[in-house]
Amino acid sequence: MDDTWKVKGNAALQQNNYELAIKCYSEGLKITPENHILFSNRSAAHAKKTDYDNALKDANKCIELNATFSKGYSRKGAALMGLGRLEEALKAYESGLKVDPENPQLKQGVESCKEELDRKSSFANPFSQPGVMERLKSDPKMRPHMNDPSFLKILDDLRKNPKSLTTHLRDERVLAALSSLLGIDLASASASDSPPPEPEPRNKPKSSSIVPELSAQEKEALEFKEKGNSAYKEKQFDSALEFYNKAVDLYDKNMSFITNIAAVYFEMGDFDKCIESCEKAIEVGRANRADYKSVGKALSRIAAAYAKQDRLEDAVVYYHKSLTEHRDREVTSKVAAIEKEIKRRKDFAYHDVDKAEEAKALGNASFQQGDYPSAMRHYNEAILRNPGDPKLYSNRAACLTKLGEFRRSLADCETSIKLDPTFVKAYLRAANSHIALKDTAGALASYNEVLRIDPTNEEALVGKRNASRLNLPSSSDTPEEVERRVANDPEVQAILSDPAMRLILSQMEKDPKALGEHLQNPEIANKIQKLMEVGIIRLGG
Repeated sequence: MDDTWKVKGNAALQQNNYELAIKCYSEGLKITPENHILFSNRSAAHAKKTDYDNALKDANKCIELNATFSKGYSRKGAALMGLGRLEEALKAYESGLKVDPENPQLKQGVESCKEELDRKSSFANPFSQPGVMERLKSDPKMRPHMNDPSFLKILDDLRKNPKSLTTHLRDERVLAALSSLLGIDLASASASDSPPPEPEPRNKPKSSSIVPELSAQEKEALEFKEKGNSAYKEKQFDSALEFYNKAVDLYDKNMSFITNIAAVYFEMGDFDKCIESCEKAIEVGRANRADYKSVGKALSRIAAAYAKQDRLEDAVVYYHKSLTEHRDREVTSKVAAIEKEIKRRKDFAYHDVDKAEEAKALGNASFQQGDYPSAMRHYNEAILRNPGDPKLYSNRAACLTKLGEFRRSLADCETSIKLDPTFVKAYLRAANSHIALKDTAGALASYNEVLRIDPTNEEALVGKRNASRLNLPSSSDTPEEVERRVANDPEVQAILSDPAMRLILSQMEKDPKALGEHLQNPEIANKIQKLMEVGIIRLGG
């Protein structure tokens, strides 16, 4: 089995060029459509692109082709986890362990699934949320504890086992950390000997059930924010900036005021100021325990600004940072689209017609010297450099024929014909492959296409005559053999279902001399020739 496409796909995958990897694996599957490893590898590439639906389809096909291939179950589990179908993912990993009980990837998959299921069943364990360590380090009250190994060990235990919270709550550091993450002063709220203090105004998480009393300044700031929103909707951006800035001057602990300023700069096309404002908003948000979604939104806006500046790599970095704060389908779609564009540009940058011609010339030279493996390498490089050139596929098809790879040669001929339906040489090489595969009907179809394009083509005329002799039915053929040919040939079935042809056949049966008259019509003559080839019409005897 030739692993050329698998090797190329693996190399592309290692370089994070997922689109090219998928393309290479797909090309390999055209040649070996039952290669379970290629389906497994393509599933991994789809998963890297966060295209979990197609990753799951390929993983299922891999398992269907080889139920003892443990990696197929690993791919399926990963795809299902990406889709959020954790129970199904766990079953997939466990099924894989029945095939390969010691497989470390499958064991890790089971452990990850169980941890995630525990996390989801524990009312969104605050210690397992993304960015917990950064949030705690940014809290001045928690900062002194974040270098204590014993406390870090407790945090890790809380992340992995939320049920241990009741045990650790006696630790004042844990209570302080929980207060920081939830935005609630739990120490004061739990005191029974004195009334709770006036809550400090802050931008609180939506999940909190405690609504703080707003100060007069914050109320006035919110009024300016609403005025800014109205101006923004009317595209009066200067006025909107004025109102939002007044809101910040009155109350500088609400990050949404600053992200609104960033939104205005974004619409005005001042992307540097947009990014600067978002970074300031994130700093304010973390200092005042803003919710994850707000921080994620600011990071997403930075990414969008970088995208507008065509700094796509930076945009991808910040979209991923946004997703670590808050999973959002729209952000996931945006980052996938930008990653796709980055890969497209890389592929396009690799395309070079001149270098493709150089590789083609080297391939031709190797072919002339009878060094067909070297010719293959050069033709492969030429196709990667210029995948839209039909001649390159035709040349590689000729090389594959010399190597005895007739089905792969035929696949290249078909690609060449798709790119240029009038390319005669591709049809002729396809006919040669059909003959080698003892598919005379396919060869005749290819020769007929050549003659449709060039009725005087000598190679096609001779080839058709020779193929017709090979395909002529024997007088000893049984009716069952004729029926088998008809059942395997859609063209014959279409001819026999044509009412006009059925009438002609009826006339010929009653009056054999009618054949000569009908053969004067080229279209009917071709159909009669086809019926003779499969043995439905026989002359003489």
